[in-house]
Amino acid sequence: MKRNLILFLFFCSKFLFAEETRVDVDSSFSKNQIGKGLNYFSTSKGLFHIDQLLKTVNLPWKEGRDNLLILTENDYENDLWISFKIINKSHQIQSTILELNNSLINHIEYYLVSDNKLVRANICGDAYPFWFRPISYRNPIYPILLQGNDSVQVFMKFDLGGRKIHIPLTLYKEEVFLAHAVEKELDLGFYYGILALLSLLFFYLYYLIKDRAFLYFAFYMGLHTLMQLGISGVASARLWPNFPYWADRSIAILMSFSIIAGLEFVIEFIKKINFKTWQLRSIQVFQFLVLFIVLLCFGTDYTYYWGVWVLYKIIPLFYFGMFLIAMVFYIRKYLPARIFILAFFAAIVSISAILFATYGGIHENVFTNNMVVYGEMFKCILLGFALLDRLRIFKEEKELAQMQVIEHLEELNTYKENLNSELEQKVNQKSRELIEKQNEVNRALIYGEEKERKRVAQELHDGMGSLLSTLRLNAESIDLSTKNLNIQETLAYQNVLEMIDMACTELRNISHNMLPAEIELFGLIPTIKGLVRKINDNGNTQFVLDVFDMEWAIDKQLELNIYRILLELVNNVIKHAKAKQATIQILRGENSLSLIVADEGVGFDISIEQEGIGLFNLKSRTAALNGKISIDSTIGKGTTVIINIPLNTYE
Repeated sequence: MKRNLILFLFFCSKFLFAEETRVDVDSSFSKNQIGKGLNYFSTSKGLFHIDQLLKTVNLPWKEGRDNLLILTENDYENDLWISFKIINKSHQIQSTILELNNSLINHIEYYLVSDNKLVRANICGDAYPFWFRPISYRNPIYPILLQGNDSVQVFMKFDLGGRKIHIPLTLYKEEVFLAHAVEKELDLGFYYGILALLSLLFFYLYYLIKDRAFLYFAFYMGLHTLMQLGISGVASARLWPNFPYWADRSIAILMSFSIIAGLEFVIEFIKKINFKTWQLRSIQVFQFLVLFIVLLCFGTDYTYYWGVWVLYKIIPLFYFGMFLIAMVFYIRKYLPARIFILAFFAAIVSISAILFATYGGIHENVFTNNMVVYGEMFKCILLGFALLDRLRIFKEEKELAQMQVIEHLEELNTYKENLNSELEQKVNQKSRELIEKQNEVNRALIYGEEKERKRVAQELHDGMGSLLSTLRLNAESIDLSTKNLNIQETLAYQNVLEMIDMACTELRNISHNMLPAEIELFGLIPTIKGLVRKINDNGNTQFVLDVFDMEWAIDKQLELNIYRILLELVNNVIKHAKAKQATIQILRGENSLSLIVADEGVGFDISIEQEGIGLFNLKSRTAALNGKISIDSTIGKGTTVIINIPLNTYE
């Protein structure tokens, strides 16, 4: 009976009071992950101090279990104590490092006990400045020097602060820890360097391109980088080592702002016009919820814990929601979403890796685990590629649209040019027709004028000429010898006869000018030669006539018009030029006739429009013949008039 009672009490004590966790160190020791299987117990806050703990017998230690790396809510409402013993089984001194690979715990008390006496103590955590840590490193690390065949007891107390506790404790041999720390720092440096480089690169691309999607992505990357620096403890060690309040709450705040910036990035990436109203409103409501979490984080500890609790539930929804949005728009043929899908799929893989590391009991900081870190880095790089791919697609679409616009404009310009050409042709045709009609009218007027001149000249010759001739005969038939006229009367009679002769001469000249009979009888050239000869015999200006290639006959009507033109030009020289010498040239080409009259007279200023009737008649006659007139004159150096008349008008 007594023996059975002893056995019963022994088994009860095994059940109630777990055996102490031991870590053996020998000459082959390198590291020991002791985050699993630790003895622990939880108490009300401040119930136990280390002195009380060392004096108290039969403490309520619970047996270590595999999920101590992530305790449930009931296990961390107050203070959490853990304990383990380190035994050096070798005869040599062992220099070891104890690392707590979690920089997010507010309050950490560390006690090293030997022979039930306190050897070393330290208090640190997010709630304290960084210099409280025993060694300046991003994670809390504690050096432990073990004498040969010696043992020490480690006690640690954690203020769980509303978070799920995660205690990845590892005891390293000193040189092993240094190699591990260098390797991990290189990994993290590469990771943070890529994130920071992406942020700066896309800020610069926004400066160049002015696309707000690049700006929001740069903000997202910058905030994400700062958040990751805080999670790993680098920010507390390097960026804000002496601001414990911000070190404690910065991660949740930065994470919240990164989600807001990420949602703005998604809206700009896909463009607001592509979202339905309810989709855009849902994203905005989500943003306001995250902003409310930021306000909670700036509040009391109670509101902060609630905010963090809600934030941890939102993060998976954020990544999964972005993945669904990308899938929906890719199905809608929005091509830039294709790489976007891969990026947030990588983000989902990264979140899944965190959950796997947490609940699978992986002995490492779940947020700096290589699978998580490189998953996040891959996500960020893919998002950058998605933005560049979007820019390329937009550029190609813009170039295609520009090419289509250019082609459309070219078609419009071609159509316009064709219309203008047709219109110009029609206008030119109508202008030629109008000019031809005007010339026909002018020719008809000239023809009528010549006809009237001929009629008037004929009447003057037949009527007035006969009358004057009869008057002359009658006057001569008077016998003055029978009239006994005195000298004065005789002189008057002689004057009458002379005046009758003068009238007859003038009448003949007028008739000749109105209807030069020589043209009808001899042609243009002999008539002109006769005119020049008469002018040279009686005038002050001497004319020189040059005729070239005029052997072939031309139309009589054209000869008469040319005669009128030359007569007008000669009269202008005689009346206005005051020249001693002038030249008349008549040249016949293959299809045209050229008239050139040049003098060495006073000239005139051709910039001043001349309004004389003679010049007007000259231009009218030339235009009626479809000819062209050119006048070159300089004051003091004479005048040259060139008239070119096409011959096909009269052929």
